[in-house]
Amino acid sequence: MKTLLLFFIGIISSLTYAQDGTLDTSFGNNGFAITDFFGRSDRGTSIAVQDNGRIIIYGFASHSGGGFSYALAGHLPDGSLDPTFGIGGLVTTQIGDFYEEYFNSLHIQPDQKIITSTTFFENGEVGFLLVRYLPNGTLDTSFGTDGIVKTSYAENYLSGTVLLPDGKILAGGSSTNGGDNSILLVKYLPDGSLDTSFGTNGSLFHFINNESFKVFGIKVQSDGKILVPYKTEENFVKKFQIARFLPNGVLDTDFGVVGIVEIESSTEVFHSSITIQDDGKILMSLRTQPGTSIKRFLPSGEIDTSFGNNGTTIIDGDMFTALKILVQPDDAIIVFGITFGFEPDFNRTYRFNSEGILDTTFGANGYTALGFEGADIAFQQDGKLVIGGNTFFYSGSESFVVARLNNGSLSVSEFENDSFKIYPNPSNGIFTIERELFSENTPFQITDSTGKIIVLGELTEKQTQLNLSSAQSGVYFLKTSNSVFRLLKN
Repeated sequence: MKTLLLFFIGIISSLTYAQDGTLDTSFGNNGFAITDFFGRSDRGTSIAVQDNGRIIIYGFASHSGGGFSYALAGHLPDGSLDPTFGIGGLVTTQIGDFYEEYFNSLHIQPDQKIITSTTFFENGEVGFLLVRYLPNGTLDTSFGTDGIVKTSYAENYLSGTVLLPDGKILAGGSSTNGGDNSILLVKYLPDGSLDTSFGTNGSLFHFINNESFKVFGIKVQSDGKILVPYKTEENFVKKFQIARFLPNGVLDTDFGVVGIVEIESSTEVFHSSITIQDDGKILMSLRTQPGTSIKRFLPSGEIDTSFGNNGTTIIDGDMFTALKILVQPDDAIIVFGITFGFEPDFNRTYRFNSEGILDTTFGANGYTALGFEGADIAFQQDGKLVIGGNTFFYSGSESFVVARLNNGSLSVSEFENDSFKIYPNPSNGIFTIERELFSENTPFQITDSTGKIIVLGELTEKQTQLNLSSAQSGVYFLKTSNSVFRLLKN
């Protein structure tokens, strides 16, 4: 491993230790973990956290003789490489060339298997590539062919994948065939084979145009409906739209106009990312020529005027591009991205409250800047933020970088409010919920710190016991219609 000394800390050096948005200096080397594979250019593109706290960063590593490998590094919670993962914490898989965009995906299955995806180029073929690894980093030979699945119908570019609750995988992107541009959705069974119950033999093509077209990262709602954001240009008219499909692949005519909502029609959209809140509202970032904005839409596709200024929050800085949006259990919003000038510049992490107002208690007046080329962000189980990317190419051969920020949830009751009491808290898994003013049944859900729902139920008595004994130790959140409580599981 080589060691790089970089000016990583931007504006945050004078901030109080452990304040939300500051570097967690207990991680790696003063908050950073740097990993080199072959002494050449390494590009970190995606990051995720396993249940045991291991941090996985995925990307590409170049060889001295030319060519690339798909690469993963596994870090222990303290930032050091995990010797039980791959060889000394590193895994490489040589398959073919790759498409260098921020449209690669990394997922952790409930059984802790790891799924990566990207666009592959090989022998003139362009298509979707999915690879699955066992938790120790070896290829999962029960998936596809020796752990690898390739899908190519014409010229197909992946925009992202979604791991579905039933273990199936949905991949989305674009397909170009003879000049015709279409949205392409492909659904796979858990073993990597095509789910022939979806579309036509597992694939769905929705024609858009025969001029200019690009699909951004797809998302799937809790009811299985599929959101596909994309931009087009026809006869010099630029448009940015979202299509929503039913779980069977048919356009959802209850969304927008015959299944499509037009967001922007006058400005070039360079990048977009979307996420879905627990209440079904849609958060979207748009990088246009004027700058970056965050918009929120109702489940119907109409703009949510209660958010920001009539549905829109502007992020200052005309060179910032938002790459990902996360929603905390308390509904605070994390917006992560990178600034671009003549060359890639600092990555930035912003935090907004649920109404789209910048939270100035986070970082330095609402955001944190770190000096490396960031690509992705994820929550740990304790709510801290891990950021993945790579060092700048102009500082020498790039290497993977993982950084960690302190972060807590906003306005979350620890143990009780006027009508609720939770005890013991912390506990070994058995929590008692007592309602002082019990009058009616109350639906609730329990999520982990990533927002994943692990329990759905209803409080039907004045006193109810919740059993999280089988859950991993960590922080969980009990959410009702008007309250959020933090549960500490020992």
